[in-house]
Amino acid sequence: MIAKYLNPALKALQTSMYACARYAPDHPVVERGLTLASECLHEALRLQPEIVVLCFEQKVVVGDSVLEASGELASGLFGRMAECGVESIAFRRGLDRSALAEFIRRLTAEDSDGERPRPIPGITFGYVAGARESEDDSQTPDPHSDLDADALSPARVEQVLTGVLDSVATSGRYDNRALGDLVGTICTSVTIHAGTLLPLAQLKRFDEYTYVHTLNVSVLAAALGEAVGLKSGALQDLTAAALLHDIGKREVPVELLNKQGKLENEELDVVRLHPVNGARLLFEIDEVPDLAPIVAYEHHLHLDGSGYPNRRRAWNLSLASKVVQVADVFDALRTHRPYRAALSHEQAIEILAEGAGDRYDADLIQVFIDRVASLCSDDPSRVRLLRGGRAA
Repeated sequence: MIAKYLNPALKALQTSMYACARYAPDHPVVERGLTLASECLHEALRLQPEIVVLCFEQKVVVGDSVLEASGELASGLFGRMAECGVESIAFRRGLDRSALAEFIRRLTAEDSDGERPRPIPGITFGYVAGARESEDDSQTPDPHSDLDADALSPARVEQVLTGVLDSVATSGRYDNRALGDLVGTICTSVTIHAGTLLPLAQLKRFDEYTYVHTLNVSVLAAALGEAVGLKSGALQDLTAAALLHDIGKREVPVELLNKQGKLENEELDVVRLHPVNGARLLFEIDEVPDLAPIVAYEHHLHLDGSGYPNRRRAWNLSLASKVVQVADVFDALRTHRPYRAALSHEQAIEILAEGAGDRYDADLIQVFIDRVASLCSDDPSRVRLLRGGRAA
């Protein structure tokens, strides 16, 4: 049903793009194309609040459908977008005609050759890993600005996560806009295809584990959520919860988080309070997704009743917590610790498989092994997850 409206909408945008490159932006052909595209997208967005359209291997895809005009669009509209490093475009409910006009204007502007288009209200873009950087990419980004082409660059990720987590832990304020942009970028990256699952270099920081692990878990959780069929809104809430799942560690003394060697029992007791502390922090903050405190509290609880915090009665874990738990355990096993080297990809998979049905949800483990874990294997042709410090 969505494709019914996307085919004419994208073809109309393409027509406007061609006309705008040759005539004035207010030329009747440009105007007619924008009007038709706006009307068709409005109808499509009535059915679904966000629509992501992808182009890879010369196919233009929405959901599970290859659009009828795929070949024409891949070489036309998406061909021009590809010159700017753009691989996907997401339209959100509330999009208006002026946003589409601005999008076409930016694609056809004489000074936009190879320049990545910035976010437009109602429109966001997914970028090809390794696309050409703009001249000002080396500048320190504004922590309050929208995440754009470099939304998953190490510096930007560290900046956003540091700002959001510090704000939540110290002042009880939640920067919904900053985290929302990061969440949207992660969701788009895992929806595009395996090759852009995690287009990241290395993130270096004194206490790097918190940021490296947090990002890895959010990407793995988003990929697993997408693989089991979560819709856009649920996937974004899951990803946000995964980014906040370890917020309670901000109340753990840094000397414990960075201690060389195994923790003593008393020290473990302190560290194992972080799910309770995290849930408490998140429950007190407006605008945080409802899933976030639940996942923060449950991500170390197991199906068989083991794990922590200790419970005196049976506890049914939410699906989101089960998803984040699988991602959390896998990345922790693949992380170097002072008292052991990181386990191999195969060893980590074996441990997850051994716990399937007892500690972890067996169905999720199977989907994770089949659909997600292979994307971050030791095969050098794959994009690897970041590797950080110790895990707790």
